[in-house]
Amino acid sequence: MGEMATSMILPPAIRYQNLLAKNIKGLKEAGLPEEAYANQKQILDKISEHINKASDLVEKMIEARKIANAIENTRTKAIAYESQVKAAFFDQIRYHADKLELLVDDKEWYLLNTVNYYSYVKDQFTDKFKVAVGIQRLFL
Repeated sequence: MGEMATSMILPPAIRYQNLLAKNIKGLKEAGLPEEAYANQKQILDKISEHINKASDLVEKMIEARKIANAIENTRTKAIAYESQVKAAFFDQIRYHADKLELLVDDKEWYLLNTVNYYSYVKDQFTDKFKVAVGIQRLFL
């Protein structure tokens, strides 16, 4: 969960955060009134809050994992992972990741783009397969 958050969730959110910040700065420099960029600022504030909370929780989870990893007894270690790592952090990290997914533009997400790509490839393959079967039937 920690690696996924730090490598696949937080980087796109931070990129989008920077994009919004540049947009707000540009609107301010253009002399527009604050209401012209109030919505962008509100989204930026929410994104920043969720990035900070998710990042803090990941750090705390890593520390809890280090403590659990030091336990030698396998059963005790498993119980510690369940109660002190998974139960304590996973749902909270997931909550902030889900909120970021709602706020950040879909184009920024690695995971979503990968899923869309494979869906596209599958659809293309299926269409070509149907055409090939149709041509084959013409000659049979």
